[in-house]
Order: sequence, then structure tokens, then C-alpha cells
Amino acid sequence: MTKAAQQYYNFSSEELHNLLIRAKEGSLREYNKISAEIRSIAFSYFKSKYDFGKLNSIDDAEDLATEIFISFSKQFKNIENIERWLRRVMFLSFVNFYKREKSRLTYEYKEDLIKESSEDQKPSGFDKEIVMKIVNSLKSPKDEIIRMRFWEGMQFNEIAAKLNRNEAAVKKMFYRTMEEIKKRLE
Repeated sequence: MTKAAQQYYNFSSEELHNLLIRAKEGSLREYNKISAEIRSIAFSYFKSKYDFGKLNSIDDAEDLATEIFISFSKQFKNIENIERWLRRVMFLSFVNFYKREKSRLTYEYKEDLIKESSEDQKPSGFDKEIVMKIVNSLKSPKDEIIRMRFWEGMQFNEIAAKLNRNEAAVKKMFYRTMEEIKKRLE
């Protein structure tokens, strides 16, 4: 399909471009028309992602379409090629959402595992003093991470900020340290 023949619902690529030009010139009617069309195109794109199982709910598709609409509202005066801008922003929004959602789900899963393992697998004769000795014998920043996580109840992003480290590195060190403590308790 050639560029001129590209269709978006009831609008061709050329019509979208002309609407953008008139909206930039100050036509409120054209701005409203292109804004509604941008949101509709974005929703259709994200709904297809939902249909293929890449999004968990139709609400996610709605939220992402709204993000595109807001982004368009902020940037429309600087957009030169509406088609290229729209494709790029929709793709990048989806990728960023997908990464955030994946890391959030992984984080929640690991949190649940830690809670289960700490509740279900406490050794009989569990002694806080032994654990404290082990934690006190850890080198910095391992001991700090454990204390901040359990004693202060801090989240990984808060610990990372306080230690001026990457959140992923803090998580990795935390889980490795937990394994080390577990081995020492056995």
C-alpha cells in the first residue's frame, strides 16, 4: 500500500496531514476532529494488542490511548509528519507499558515467594539471635539492604535511592544475600 493510499478509518493519511496543518493554524474544529481521530486510531492499535494477549485488560488499552491523546495535545504544534509521529509514539508507549507491567508482575511474584518462603519454611527452633549474628556478619551494603528491607520496611526503589545504586542491582544483591543467609541457617 502506498503512502497516499494509507487509510485510517474514515481518513486518509493525506486528510490527517491536512487536519493537522489546519489545527496548527488555530482551527478549533479541526483540532477537535484530529484529536478524536488520533485517540480512535490509538485505541484501535492498543485494542489489537489486547486481542492478541499483550495487554491484560481493555482498561489498559483505554489508558494507553488516553496517553497518546495527551501526548498529541502537548506536542501537536511540533509534529511534522503525523503518520510517523503516531506510529512511533504508539509503539514506544506500548513497549514502555509492557516493560513496566512485566517488571511489576515479576516484582509482585518475587515478593509473594519471599513471604511464602519466610512464613512456610521457618526452621523449627528459629532463633532471632542467630539471624542477627548472620546479618551483623554480612559486609556492607548487604547488611544495610537486609536491614532497610526488613527492619525499616523500605521498598527496593527506596533502598536503591538511599544507597545511590541501581534498583535492579539492589534486588539482585538482596536475593543473593537471602540465599546466603538461608544456607548459613541450614
